Amino acid sequence: MKRSNRIGLPSGAAVCAALAMAIVLGLAPRAKAQMYQNQPFDAAAAALPTNFYGYDPEAFVEGYEDMSAKQQRDRQKGEFETTEAYEKRLKGLDASDPFTGGTYAFGAAPTALSYDADTQTFTLGFSPSPGPVSGVDNWTHYASVLLKNGAKDMGHYQAENGFGAVFRVERSLFSSYYLMLSITKGPIVCTASVKVPIADAKDLKPDIRAILIVRPAPPYVNVDSSVTEATFTDPSENTAKTAAIFGRLQEVRFYDSRTGKALASCP
Repeated sequence: MKRSNRIGLPSGAAVCAALAMAIVLGLAPRAKAQMYQNQPFDAAAAALPTNFYGYDPEAFVEGYEDMSAKQQRDRQKGEFETTEAYEKRLKGLDASDPFTGGTYAFGAAPTALSYDADTQTFTLGFSPSPGPVSGVDNWTHYASVLLKNGAKDMGHYQAENGFGAVFRVERSLFSSYYLMLSITKGPIVCTASVKVPIADAKDLKPDIRAILIVRPAPPYVNVDSSVTEATFTDPSENTAKTAAIFGRLQEVRFYDSRTGKALASCP
């Protein structure tokens, strides 16, 4: 199949098709706006912004890849740089690397959420389990948490098969972002409770969220991609991207996403 160099803008039909596929896969956007805060997290903060969803995992992965490329250049010893000066500069680079010393918060849904009207108490839980993630061979060493997924229309191009037939190929990107939490010291089990009056509990329940406060750990980030090529009978080119962020869990904090008020936390 031959492919021209012309890349088209997303068409109305392609947008509708991508949206339909997103709905089928459960990737349709939430009605409520998500507010990401793309900076290291202050664990001492008493309250969070409304609709807070922590650090955008997509931005985290892109930032890490950009920094990794820059560090590869910066870590090269200069021709006119002494060994002593080079080693001193490397220590400075390590000290300023947010991926070795930073703390980050990622938004997630509780894995358990129930209300007891008799005691007027919410029971909240977060206990993720290992699950296979594309590109991660030792996934059994981690509890995996799906942070974000989505479908995106990437435009189109003209192609020609071996018989000279010209057809239009629609391009789509399906992406998933996971948090891989180390369980080498045992499974992650977080259970907490909070008292809420019955009059408030029903409205609050859909807005209870969790933030996972994490310190990044090696290998920090892994990205795996695969492409399904277009054919004349199926003129669609689909790219599947799976990114994994690795870290050690420091705290799980449950909160009211409408107000940012903390409800409970563990450990």
